[in-house]
Amino acid sequence: MASNASFWVDNAIRRAMVRAHAVSVHLIQQLKLFARFKAEDWLSPFLRLGGTLPEDVWRWRQRHRLLLGLTWFHAVIIALLGPVLGYSWELSFEALFKDGTVLHTVWEGLIVALFAAFASCKINHRLKTVLVACGLMSSSAIFVHLSSFIFTSLS
Repeated sequence: MASNASFWVDNAIRRAMVRAHAVSVHLIQQLKLFARFKAEDWLSPFLRLGGTLPEDVWRWRQRHRLLLGLTWFHAVIIALLGPVLGYSWELSFEALFKDGTVLHTVWEGLIVALFAAFASCKINHRLKTVLVACGLMSSSAIFVHLSSFIFTSLS
């Protein structure tokens, strides 16, 4: 009886091994099929592939001039917010990093002006685009920073 039980166990183990082998062979075949395809082959229907549009279609220069002017305007407005809002005129190195001082707002305006100045240089138009975008994002963050200071000082 003990030998009969071991026969059934051995037979079950063999069947499980045969099934595992068949599954692994099937998976290997599927992986070989999948490995033949590149990511572009199965992603290309869902993604738009291609280059940039020509400059005349985008009217890049006109748009860049407008956004660059807006960046310069933001830089000036940020620098002038300190004196207009009556911030303290403390002129020390610590005042650069202290909220509520004119020097701090001028410093923040200078950050935006640096992005605008670099975007005004004769460099690749893609880099100019990135610099203007960084300048506008920085000015937005600085406006939020300054407005939170205004609201906390009013309450």
